[in-house]
Amino acid sequence: METEERKQRNVLVLIALLMGSFLLVAGAIYMLKELAYLYGIDIGATYVIQQLGSNIASSSSIAQLIGEITLLRSGLYESYALSLISLAAASSALILFVRRYDKGQNSQNTYSMLHSAFTVVYVLLIYVIMANLYLYLNALYMYIIYFGIIMSLAADAYMQYGLRQAAFFGHRQRGKTSVTMDPSKPFSNLIALQDIFMNMSGELRVVDKHFSSPALENLHRIAEKSITNFTKLVILTSKEMLDSGFGAAVTDFRKELGENGTGLEVRLMDDKDAVDQHERFMMDEKVAYKIPPFNIINKRSEHITKINFAESDRRFKYLYGRAISLENYFVKKARDSPPVQGA
Repeated sequence: METEERKQRNVLVLIALLMGSFLLVAGAIYMLKELAYLYGIDIGATYVIQQLGSNIASSSSIAQLIGEITLLRSGLYESYALSLISLAAASSALILFVRRYDKGQNSQNTYSMLHSAFTVVYVLLIYVIMANLYLYLNALYMYIIYFGIIMSLAADAYMQYGLRQAAFFGHRQRGKTSVTMDPSKPFSNLIALQDIFMNMSGELRVVDKHFSSPALENLHRIAEKSITNFTKLVILTSKEMLDSGFGAAVTDFRKELGENGTGLEVRLMDDKDAVDQHERFMMDEKVAYKIPPFNIINKRSEHITKINFAESDRRFKYLYGRAISLENYFVKKARDSPPVQGA
């Protein structure tokens, strides 16, 4: 889990990325305006010279002006493309900033790579423009563009390094195919389970027909350090596990999770599915594990083994679609209960 210091540093990097991107936009638009202005002047001057005739200007002067017009016209097109590229880079930087609290890293990787690509294309195009129009662009606003490029490239490099490091460590942990639970070492088992959860993210889904109040307590203990990785916890259990305090425990846990921006949904499997579903598993958006019952997950001698993700995803969706939410079950049960007869 990120420390507060790292989070603050990442926000500063994103702010630098935004500032650099907006400097690139400002520089590109100002360059477009300047070249359009120079292009208009040269067009007007050429027209005047041609109208006045050779007594006023030599043909070599006209040829020079026409050559300048050609260069300015090309630069004008290039600066227009530069403006579009800078706007695309600024948009990707803005999306990165707005979505900075997303749990997963996929979108961050995508938009960071897009911003890096747009910045590199911007630099190459600036080089082409400068090679052809250096005498026209030797102005203060070019230093603004240079500063924006440096800020953007530095922020891009930092983000790419950080994201690649996170992906590397995540891949190394996900490479483990199983973890063994030793009933004589419940505390060590808990630490091993916490390590697994630290490398999961997005929506955590649990299928365990014996998931009860003690299982909820174990889930809280195991996921406590990594809870900010998850957008939502979804639990499928069975009606038989509903003890007197389960509903209240779910309500309290949901409220606590909500303070971290994480949702909680508990659904009860269809009666037939609860009988047929012997295997227990948990999964996020990339990996699935076979698990022991959550109420004794760290006290039972069993392997927590990686299983086929696609099959687990299909099975979960099937069970989820046939299940009923805990809240709807309580409402239905209250509605179907016979009225209390008066004395």
